[in-house]
Amino acid sequence: MELRALNYFYVVANESNITKAAETLHVTQPTLSRQIKQLEDELGTKLFARGQHGITLTNDGRLLRHRAADILGLVEKTELEISRNDQFISGEIRLGCGELKSMNQLATSMSEFRHLYPEVSFHMHTGAASEIKDRLHQGLLDVGLLMNPTDLGDYNSLELNEQEKIGVLIAEDSPLANLDEIHAKDLENVPLIMMNQLMVRNSVINWLGDFYSSSNVVATYNLLYNAALLARTGAGVAFGLSLDSHFEGVVFKPVAQEIKSKSFLVWEKQRQLSSTANAFIEHVRNTK
Repeated sequence: MELRALNYFYVVANESNITKAAETLHVTQPTLSRQIKQLEDELGTKLFARGQHGITLTNDGRLLRHRAADILGLVEKTELEISRNDQFISGEIRLGCGELKSMNQLATSMSEFRHLYPEVSFHMHTGAASEIKDRLHQGLLDVGLLMNPTDLGDYNSLELNEQEKIGVLIAEDSPLANLDEIHAKDLENVPLIMMNQLMVRNSVINWLGDFYSSSNVVATYNLLYNAALLARTGAGVAFGLSLDSHFEGVVFKPVAQEIKSKSFLVWEKQRQLSSTANAFIEHVRNTK
């Protein structure tokens, strides 16, 4: 499969229109149609369903579009790294992070690094820990920010200063919102909205103790914003990290006997990083 053909397919998939895609790619429509047909023949499957109202992706087409985004992004990243002068700190650093308070420290380091090296840019991807690890393994990210990862065997790591604290988001009109802190017994028979991340979830379950058996988990989530919206309706209280963000209609309450975790900047041991990414890691290390 040629990269040019993959790029042609990706543009057509995003435009959902051969004519518009041809204009974007500066090729003729017959040439583009022929390239797509050759790609379908090579893969032995239809990538587009063609109808009176245009084209739509088939299931195989949707899968290829997802993979194409990763492949083309990795190619672009590699080209930039190879073409860059090793004596000049420049280029893109790809960072994966969860919604963590320690992002405050990392954001400060990013700003300082940009001030030192104006030719550097950052691409930030927010996701769950499992997704960040996958993207690190695939080479789509240079470094990741993870909360207390259980297995650091495959990674080099740098512990950050900020500790992550878990509490609960509660609707403002809930009686629980009047409490200074939340005890496990306060949540007996209260609907719960829990994090997807297994390690954090287990910490919450241990904190709840015997009261967990009478609890009702009504939803799980991977990013906090949507969980806050659900908590605002009164559908449940959401366990989450203490962030500087304010969510309208909900209040954050700390839990008694705080649940704390550390955060780490991690990068794969077996992957060669660009000198720019290595310089950034050293900057974080020296300024933490």
